Parts: sequence; structure tokens; C-alpha cells
Amino acid sequence: MQAHPFPPTLPREQPPPKYGTVVNGLRQPEYALAWRCDYRKLRALTAKIESKSVMNDLNTFFGLRWVKIWTPDRSISVPVGPQIFFGEDGYYYLPAMHNTRFYVNYDKRACDPNDALFNAAKETLLIDDELEPTLMWYRYPYGARWRGDPKSESDDEDTL
Repeated sequence: MQAHPFPPTLPREQPPPKYGTVVNGLRQPEYALAWRCDYRKLRALTAKIESKSVMNDLNTFFGLRWVKIWTPDRSISVPVGPQIFFGEDGYYYLPAMHNTRFYVNYDKRACDPNDALFNAAKETLLIDDELEPTLMWYRYPYGARWRGDPKSESDDEDTL
């Protein structure tokens, strides 16, 4: 079977072309530079907030943190801030940025470890050292398998 031209993941240092760009006759799908974790890790991250039950409405919680942390600049038009997405593979995805028109210069910003947007997302989402290795570009919809995708690690696991 021929490999799919848009891999499910890309390294942080290899940003994908902008969403919708035609590449080899096919439209570029949306990708997000995100961290990936399971439910137990997500619970551990949110437990850092003393005496607050935030699992019921995490996106509102992170939106409120975003408002406190992010100082808007004119090159980004992100309306709410970071959100958490549940992938088709059973993992949670915590994106910092996407390859869309809303993230001007996303390709340069993604490779800059001192980028203000990236660091604000990292602080907002409570990212710790354990999650750092999971940071990469994930194709949307998160965790979905496309024909031609390589076999993933979770294919060999009985449970997630």
C-alpha cells in the first residue's frame, strides 16, 4: 500500500504547509502543533490547581487562564485560546498552534522555543517535562487513521 502524502505526525522542526495549500495535486490538511496525553495524565495536570474541579469544563478553564496569561499581539487572531481535543485514538490533544491563516508565521514561530504564543499556550495548558516529548505536529482529525498511514504503536496495545 502506498504511504499517504500527509503523515499523521511531523516533528516540531518540520512545520507542514499552510492548510488548504495544494501539494502534489492534493489540498494540505490541517495540522496542530500539540502535546498528546492520556486521561490519567490530563487529570494529573489539572490536579495542579488546588481545590478546583476543572475536569467538567476544561476548555472554559483553559480559556480563562489564557486571558490572564496571553498578551495579544496583532499577528495572531486566536479568539478563545488553547482548547483540548479528544482524538479518535483515545488520547487528548493540547494544541499550541495550527497551520491555518489565524496563525501568521506559524512555521517560523513553531521552531522558536522562545515564541511568546507558544510559551503562553504551554503555561496555560500546564505542560510539564513529562509531556514535552509528545510535542509535534498532529494531523486533524486527531488520532484518525487514513488509508496508507503507517502502523501506530497503539495498534499493538490491547487498551489505551
